[in-house]
Amino acid sequence: MAVSARLALASAALLAAARLAAAEPPAAEPEANAERALSFTISGGVSLGAYQAGFNYLAVEALKRNRDRLRLALITGASAGSGNGLITAIEYCQPEQPFPTRGLGWNVWLQVGYQRLFVEEEVTATNVFTRAPLEESMEFARAALQAGLLDGCEVVLGFSVTRLRPDEVQAQRNLQVPRQAKKFAVRIRGRGRGAWPRIDNYVDPYSNVGSAALPFIADPQTDADHDHNWHLLRDLVFASSSFPVAFRPVALRQCMTLPFNGHLSDANDRCVGNDTEELFVDGGVFDNNPLRYAYQLSNLGLRRAGQGKHGWRDLRQPVDNGAARAVDDVIYIYLDPDTRPYPEVTEEAERQHRRLVPLMTDLLADFIQSARAKELSAIVDENPELLRKARLTTNRYSTVSRHLGAFLGFFDREFRRFDFYLGMYDAYHEVATGTLAFDIARPALYDFGGLSAAQARDLPADWKPFACLRGWLDSDAPALRAACAGPALREFRILIQATLDRTYSDCRALDAASRDFSAWPHHCRLAARGEAPPLIDGVKEPDDRDHWRRDDESPFDHLMRSLEDYRFTFTDLGLRADQAKFGRVRIRRKFLKMLKWLADAQDNRADRLILLTAGRSVVNRIAYEPPRNWWYFVAGSYGEVGASVLPFDWNRSFARLNLALTAKGLTTVITEERFDTQLSLLAGPELQLLPITTRLVQPIVGARVGYQFGTADDFEIGRCDREEVDDVRSCSQLVVQAYGAVALLERLRIQLTAEFFPAPPGDFDDVRNIDLLLGIGYQFF
Repeated sequence: MAVSARLALASAALLAAARLAAAEPPAAEPEANAERALSFTISGGVSLGAYQAGFNYLAVEALKRNRDRLRLALITGASAGSGNGLITAIEYCQPEQPFPTRGLGWNVWLQVGYQRLFVEEEVTATNVFTRAPLEESMEFARAALQAGLLDGCEVVLGFSVTRLRPDEVQAQRNLQVPRQAKKFAVRIRGRGRGAWPRIDNYVDPYSNVGSAALPFIADPQTDADHDHNWHLLRDLVFASSSFPVAFRPVALRQCMTLPFNGHLSDANDRCVGNDTEELFVDGGVFDNNPLRYAYQLSNLGLRRAGQGKHGWRDLRQPVDNGAARAVDDVIYIYLDPDTRPYPEVTEEAERQHRRLVPLMTDLLADFIQSARAKELSAIVDENPELLRKARLTTNRYSTVSRHLGAFLGFFDREFRRFDFYLGMYDAYHEVATGTLAFDIARPALYDFGGLSAAQARDLPADWKPFACLRGWLDSDAPALRAACAGPALREFRILIQATLDRTYSDCRALDAASRDFSAWPHHCRLAARGEAPPLIDGVKEPDDRDHWRRDDESPFDHLMRSLEDYRFTFTDLGLRADQAKFGRVRIRRKFLKMLKWLADAQDNRADRLILLTAGRSVVNRIAYEPPRNWWYFVAGSYGEVGASVLPFDWNRSFARLNLALTAKGLTTVITEERFDTQLSLLAGPELQLLPITTRLVQPIVGARVGYQFGTADDFEIGRCDREEVDDVRSCSQLVVQAYGAVALLERLRIQLTAEFFPAPPGDFDDVRNIDLLLGIGYQFF
């Protein structure tokens, strides 16, 4: 699928600015050794939220160890980035946490998988996932807030959301403008351990236009008051991450504050009895990258106070440029899991644009991506100052969860675990190289470069996956490879291997003489020089290993083939290592099951048919598998009503059972003097020829045996012989059939059947015991 040129330009410009800023000496600060303020912007990413959580964990732990020099003051996010934004703010305002698996990010994201998200009874016409496991995971965040945040720790959070229905903004007397995108800003202030933090809106009461706000209790006194504020904040996170179709819209209580008219009142920056409940969906629909919103918020209220410290001003006090001047050295860190330090190889799509359907599909996909990145694109066009201050993080090696619209991570916990530690790995490099402008020495917490192999094997279990990544993905710490040993990291090692295979396939076509070559990851540079990927210790090499991505393979297909070759254990899909080849089919079945439940929830039959037909075409891109059960009819030289069923759960769904009722000679009822009709009941095995099956054409062969009842002998009540019957094939007798059928789009069926009568009754001189039958019909499922 093509990426919009505008989005590519925006990302490229941000990346170039980040590299330029990192290469140049920092600008002179207003005060010597002054504290530096940081802003995090976290994009949406569905199950890539696990990668973001890992990145934020390590980056925040580095910040905690340098609180005297660095302050995380602002976080903005959309979709999954909004939840990670709240998690990051809470973790930043807590004491140091040296164990990744005890952090909020790990506990929220590693618990959320397909098994818990998809509950059949909770599927509605607009959503397939339940929010219940997210609510349970967010209880970790609530408990952390109730336990208290560090006194004086203060972070402003900005959230991007989308109204389900647009409201009308009065631009002029006769001009109303529809508006769906909304932004909320919330300030969290720690009050010490054991005390709930203060949570309130952070909106400008002197604004000439109203701002979106939540009806927080301004001065909470009881746990019930704090719970009220918490649930509003939690629902805002859910609204921002309510991905359409996956989750139902969120009913959020909110209001628009009143514009300033010369007299300041409570209604200028809070809800005063005028809040309403509105439905909201994913904030990433119109602004998946709220970086510009971060810039607006910091200019609004972030100020440098005494001793070079930063803080958020009281917005009710008019701006005094002499007493508190605007911060001019904020570093805006933008976290996007899809950004690479080397150019990605894209498939040539121009030839597809000679056909209408691929052209319109690409156009729609590009439109959606452009809409989600419109704010990022606006930065490139309108705000070069912010562009220079931005630091764009990079994902050095491919995440697993990025595939299937970033939903793949929900189908196995190991995928999310790998991406979490890969996020930590990328954060380590951003901190170590100074890309994030941390300008700090690497904390001993994760600086394992000098460890011996024996010491690497003795690392705490929490840190072994990280050390394992460092050992294999970097060139400066081979001793850390010893941390990969043991059965606990078997699947982790396979995912590293699959990632390296993908990297070498992508990078071998790149120009090693590129001026950006030094910024490429270690293995990408090796691939560009013509080397092949190494084999990870502890990963069994397949007999016919083919690590290169084939010309007809998508990145997802390449990943799944690699996991099959290396015998990955899909635990959450119920597959053993020797069943890895069924992983793609199992994932397809999960998507198909969600599709069927969503279709069944529709009130309109036409909607159900359209959703099933179009949805199956999309799901079949993952892997083709025939429907579990279907029935059909064909008509032509005979008539047949049949069913193809899979009577038990079996991965090899190409082998099935066919049941059929056939009828011949029905036209003799009206065209012949003598009624000569045969009915047959048959059953037998059926095979779908998957190696030559496509999403458009599905060939089928089968054999079956049954019994034919004919009117020639009154359905075997009378005698069938040559004195009364011209054709032995009209008699009641045993029948064996072989047939071939072709289904088009799984609906239109063309079938040719050869039937044989092995033991014709009676005494016939001329025994004709073979027949050919042709019919065309339709399949239902």
